[in-house]
Order: sequence, then structure tokens, then C-alpha cells
Amino acid sequence: MNYSELNDAFTQAESTIRGANQCAKRAVEFSAGRLRQLYLDAPTLRALKQELQHFNAKRGKWGPK
Repeated sequence: MNYSELNDAFTQAESTIRGANQCAKRAVEFSAGRLRQLYLDAPTLRALKQELQHFNAKRGKWGPK
């Protein structure tokens, strides 16, 4: 693999990650306020709750993990 191929692979990976993040953002925006109706399993809800514990709602900023 030469430099150009490696660079192209990283560019494609970055594009894929940006697209995945955009899809995840849209899914969260769509599901906000609908968590009870989604019937998510307990491990998923635990992980979501743990992640949100690092968000300061008053300041609107993420804190340290």
C-alpha cells in the first residue's frame, strides 16, 4: 500500500465516521421523548444513562469522563 492509497483509505474512513455520526444524531433527535415507546433493553438504557451523566445540563457542556 502506498501513501496515496493509505491517504484515500483514511479519507474514506473519516467520511464514513462523519456519516455515521450524522445518522446517530438524527436518530437521537428523533427518539428524544420517545424512549419509553422504543422498548430498549436495560443494558442499552444503562449505557445511555451513564453517558449522559457526564453532561451538565445547566451549562450545556460535557464534563470529564
